Amino acid sequence: MSLKSIFFKKKTKDVFTPTTAAKLAYVSREKIETEFIKNLSIPGKQIVVFGYSGGGKTTLVNTLLEKKGYRYITISCMKGFSVQDIIIHAFHEMDAFYLDTRSKRKIRKIGAGVKAEYQQISSSLSAEKIEEEETSSRRVVDPPITANSLIKFLGIADCILVIDDFHKVDENQKQALSQVMKLFVDAANKYKQIKIVAIGAVTAAKEVVQYDSELENRVYELSVPLLSDTEIESIIVKGEGLLNIDFSHDVKKEITKYSNQLASICHQLCHDTCFYKQIEKTSSKKINLERRDLDKGVTSYIEGKSNTFQTLLDGALKQRKAKYQNVELIFSAMISLTEQEVTRSEILDKIRELYPEYPQGNLSIYLQDLISARKYEILRYDENSGKYSFSDKFFRAYVIMVFDQRKIINREDESVIIDTKDLVRILEEFDKLHMS
Repeated sequence: MSLKSIFFKKKTKDVFTPTTAAKLAYVSREKIETEFIKNLSIPGKQIVVFGYSGGGKTTLVNTLLEKKGYRYITISCMKGFSVQDIIIHAFHEMDAFYLDTRSKRKIRKIGAGVKAEYQQISSSLSAEKIEEEETSSRRVVDPPITANSLIKFLGIADCILVIDDFHKVDENQKQALSQVMKLFVDAANKYKQIKIVAIGAVTAAKEVVQYDSELENRVYELSVPLLSDTEIESIIVKGEGLLNIDFSHDVKKEITKYSNQLASICHQLCHDTCFYKQIEKTSSKKINLERRDLDKGVTSYIEGKSNTFQTLLDGALKQRKAKYQNVELIFSAMISLTEQEVTRSEILDKIRELYPEYPQGNLSIYLQDLISARKYEILRYDENSGKYSFSDKFFRAYVIMVFDQRKIINREDESVIIDTKDLVRILEEFDKLHMS
């Protein structure tokens, strides 16, 4: 173990971070990073970063902004967010620049007049919030903070606005968001640093740009692909070095396989495996982790996801009364095929073995829905190969388990009992079949 590791011990929860942006175990992706940094330096160029959940979009953005010394605030959208919600939340996030004199982030001096204006609006917003809580309704008055005034405060502070999960903005607000983005483009003539970096789902890349043709050449759309197996393994290797541990070759291979190119699953499995080995921080002596240790991590992951899997499946299968149970037919077709990735035509052919007249249009509509953020990206679509697959291999095994139990009990409303060992067995049998 190096002297550096001895004096700078790391906590496991800070190394393997399944629910927050990775910092210590960040894996560099040179080509994508270069494109992001290049467009970040162009005044007025807005950036839309899109990709599958768990693929490292937010981690990449945060890491590069901090590495290059940019000042920024982040707004994490929730379902049904309006543009005004974003503006108000962004305004409050700027307190560190305008109100907290101790903040190390407040590098440049901001004039007393601007500070006073900020304070006045802040007080107005606080008063409005109190009144709304008392009356349980919004007042029909002009909002104390607008997009233009937000731009002014961001511009003076040389601050970038990062909007995470922008696809969660209410559908009828997408056009308004594109207009705000256009204001940021125009504001770059006065404030060179100002811009929006919007992070969203893979299917949401053009949701904002499409509403305003003037944005077409002023927005850079950066696709962040899923991590390769080599990159997933790099996360594990970095964690090993930081914690002074050693995952066996087989364990690394299994974690990489289970992760299915998603950094979030890799971090979760590594974290849980370390937890049950009682590794809370960097060890003074090398600790080896074997398959039996990983089994505890996998069991924990499955048990922790059981309710989520059930909710996802129930939500996916739910539809209005119709001639065909479309999602059930799609899932049944996909799990009966021996390949991990299958084409639309292969799914259609499999469904038509039972229902010869099943319409192509139905399949197209429901496949598009299943890869969307609205359905939590249950399926994944590879544009290069034109093939579909389950995003989470464990969920695929869960679907097989559910469908098998339903055949036995012949009841759709019966609760499914998850047997962890059985689920892993299903997963491994599929992998062996695919490898053969």
